[in-house]
Amino acid sequence: MKVLICKGGSDACENVCSVMKDIGECYVCEDGEDALFRASSNVYDLVVTDIKISKMNCIEFITQLRKRSNVPLVIFSDMDNSELAADILELGADEYVHAPISVRELKARVEAVLRRANNLFKNNVYELGNIKLDVKTKMLTVDGKYVKLSGKMYDIMEYFVRNRNIVVNKEQLYNYVWGEDCNTVLSVTEVYVSNLRKILKNYGAEKYLQTIKNVGYIWNENA
Repeated sequence: MKVLICKGGSDACENVCSVMKDIGECYVCEDGEDALFRASSNVYDLVVTDIKISKMNCIEFITQLRKRSNVPLVIFSDMDNSELAADILELGADEYVHAPISVRELKARVEAVLRRANNLFKNNVYELGNIKLDVKTKMLTVDGKYVKLSGKMYDIMEYFVRNRNIVVNKEQLYNYVWGEDCNTVLSVTEVYVSNLRKILKNYGAEKYLQTIKNVGYIWNENA
């Protein structure tokens, strides 16, 4: 699991960073602009940010991020402000954590956010029309029939579903599936997506996986 942490000015920051290291592989950035750029890549499974970030206020950060990504988002703060907490949650944050907070409670809250995110996925299963994707067993079935996908092709399928109805570009897909440091050429994404579409076409389900010319791809539930 990849966790992006945006550090800020709250006293709780170090405590939060320590807990996140127990949950996943952490990547830290120092300001809101960098965090927004990196979080929008949809490479991360969770974004955790201080409410006091530089170069961008937290409200703007959440607003801009939710236009680009469904990534689970936790905001932590040392301010006890119920109105601000309500605003942040209404804008699309998944959790508002007020410090001081025990390590046990913080970890439990973050894990609850991740469970809810996986339940886009009721009981770990995503369903759309005749498609079922089980993220626990990593199995795709269409009309009840098992559809064999290679490891990376399954990763692509799950990535599209998790970012349903949002356009993702080739760089985002490449960085998530192959990793930023991989030496494979970017065009490999086109090959895999094309092959995935061919597989889905065998079951009449290719309509959901659409190419946006000169931009990228979208898993369009309204197709």
